[in-house]
Amino acid sequence: MTTPCQTPARAAGAIDSKSSPRRVPTRDNFKVEPGRCDVPRILVFNGTPQAAESRLVEAGSRTYDTLIREAFDCHLADRAKIDYFTLRVADGEHLPQGLGIVDFDGVWISGSPFNAYRPDQPSVQAQIDLVREIWEKGLPAFGSCWGLQLMTVALGGTVHLNPRGREIGVARRIHQTSEGRAHVMHHDKAPTFEALCVHEDEVAALPPFGTVLASNDVSRVQAAVMTEGDRCFWGVQYHPEFDLASFCRERQNSTAESTFPTFFGGKFCLRM
Repeated sequence: MTTPCQTPARAAGAIDSKSSPRRVPTRDNFKVEPGRCDVPRILVFNGTPQAAESRLVEAGSRTYDTLIREAFDCHLADRAKIDYFTLRVADGEHLPQGLGIVDFDGVWISGSPFNAYRPDQPSVQAQIDLVREIWEKGLPAFGSCWGLQLMTVALGGTVHLNPRGREIGVARRIHQTSEGRAHVMHHDKAPTFEALCVHEDEVAALPPFGTVLASNDVSRVQAAVMTEGDRCFWGVQYHPEFDLASFCRERQNSTAESTFPTFFGGKFCLRM
């Protein structure tokens, strides 16, 4: 398994996978086998309540674990496999007995309708605590949108309501910093690019060991890494897992009263 600390997990762009459908582990069939290391295990950290996710699915999206599986799978070589385990952290789920954070090879932290600076909101403090544990145990992690904001707060940075307003649709003219141009996450990527996005909050300040990799006029932190010793986290404010058609369907069906969405659907295999 290539991890965020080792290679540009999504930097090479889309690669069609012809491998057969992959089994998605559940609490019944996800087994930890001592000494087994041929199939990497990815924890899908779902920060969106199931009720909110169901409304988005009804509007034409996919479930978040489907989005993330497809985002990974479009980069797999033929016959390669990944075991996925989805944890609905926003609904209070915990890993089953006998399964721990260290039994995974990596984590993808999803989007969420919550605000990382509002620990009074349901599950937010629990999500902060879990991502801090992921960091402390040295598990490589990637986060999009909420994932970036959540890890920022967990490690001592700050997130706030963006004073420039919501960034919805396409994040325009994202430019790489000098550090971003040198970082493996942006390997073979244009110095200035655009990406699908939807968010109202932004990272105001990264932890001391964080580095901004990309910015635009709306959000100063569009991509960042946090590295301390052997521990690392990659995050982006935009959504490389988004699909343009599903995004448009969701926006068409959303209303001002709906839960503010942070994801829509599909397998838009954008480079980071």
